Amino acid sequence: MAYLSIIFSCPDALYENIIAELSDSEVDSYYETESLIAYVQKDKWNDNLKANLDALAVKYTMSYEVEELEDTNWNAVWESNFQAVSISDFCHIRANFHPQQTGFEHQIEISPKMAFGTGHHETTAMMIAQMAKLDFKGKQILDYGCGTGILAVLADMLGSKAVEAIDIDKNSVDNTLEHIALNKVQNVQVAQGDLEVLSQSKYHIILANINRGVLMQQAERLYDLIEDNGTLLMSGILESDRNLIEEKYLNLGLKIISVEQSGEWLCFNFLKLVHV
Repeated sequence: MAYLSIIFSCPDALYENIIAELSDSEVDSYYETESLIAYVQKDKWNDNLKANLDALAVKYTMSYEVEELEDTNWNAVWESNFQAVSISDFCHIRANFHPQQTGFEHQIEISPKMAFGTGHHETTAMMIAQMAKLDFKGKQILDYGCGTGILAVLADMLGSKAVEAIDIDKNSVDNTLEHIALNKVQNVQVAQGDLEVLSQSKYHIILANINRGVLMQQAERLYDLIEDNGTLLMSGILESDRNLIEEKYLNLGLKIISVEQSGEWLCFNFLKLVHV
């Protein structure tokens, strides 16, 4: 598969902002070194993506270069560099070529592809850490924007009655199905699409590790999908967007239980109050 690399010349303090700004774009992975490098399939390069990059260059006073890469099996390269991830002693995430470890409550085996959500990113790690504090037993769960599906797999391991995982990206859906099989979980259903593909009208816990634009656009719909006394656990939000998210969701009637931060990223735990 042919790829293009987009090499950004900017301070590393801007890396997370750029990644967040491009979260809805055709870019499917990043590499952070002395430069920020984004990767996009050659056949997905288009005028809209170029316009977005030009706008970012102006907004952040930076530059970028686009280079065509030699045709390579990039998933194989990604797999060869993949490192296992531990979230305290609660959860260990390892590739299928890593040995099993002891001393963890839960272990998730993954076949690492370039879908988002391997546990390396701060947002995924925070979501998993917060899931350790919730009661999933017998609950109906939604994983919105499931990526690799590890949150859905973990929700099943935590005793959920049923887990519904959705993503608009086919590669993410396929990766999630693969991880369901690898981890032998029984109660996760996967669908490609947005909220219109859901089979349930209410969920006790909604997991949404996605991006600010989607979280703002779908706020009312997400609120309606939460059971009374239910939880909305969300991440993918930069510290600079905290006030925007809080205003939107508090005005809907949710209560903030906690806000965790790792680097520039936030993870919100909201509770839907019972209205009488």
